[in-house]
Amino acid sequence: MTFESTSSADDRRKTFLLQEIQPGLLGLMDGSVSTLAPIFATAGLTGRPLSAFFVGLAASLGAAISMGLSEALSDDGSVTGRGSPLRRGAITGFATGLGGMLHTFPFLIPNLGVALKLAYAVVVCELPRDRLHSLPLHGRQACRHHRAGHRRRRHRIRDRRRARTYRGRLSLAKTGAQQKE
Repeated sequence: MTFESTSSADDRRKTFLLQEIQPGLLGLMDGSVSTLAPIFATAGLTGRPLSAFFVGLAASLGAAISMGLSEALSDDGSVTGRGSPLRRGAITGFATGLGGMLHTFPFLIPNLGVALKLAYAVVVCELPRDRLHSLPLHGRQACRHHRAGHRRRRHRIRDRRRARTYRGRLSLAKTGAQQKE
């Protein structure tokens, strides 16, 4: 494997992440966040799961259209390297609709209690996904870096205390030596 093939593979990977993965994750997060309140409010107020499903469907569709258009019209991709606006808008719009529908589907179950519990479980599964993808580092790697930062900070504090104690002992020793003279 040559250096050129490695750099072109890295470029393709970065381009794929920037032009397809990032708009998809943006859409998933926006879809799940923008439809939570209307769905659960409708379920709670009406007591009918099918009404909550239709509100979730409408909110997901509206959010998908809004996000798809805003992403497609935001820039042409030439300056930022984010690719074709139509493709990016389509990816973001589809992912937004999907993100909104994931916790809407449980409301097809006629029993409101079961539908709510299943929807809560879906939301619990969605939230870590949204949180993890917004971090620069993922999963265990992020935790390791977090713990390493605490360790470094703890060692710096400990080293400062030791240095103060050592300087204090030195000054006491000097003072005692001066008094003997």
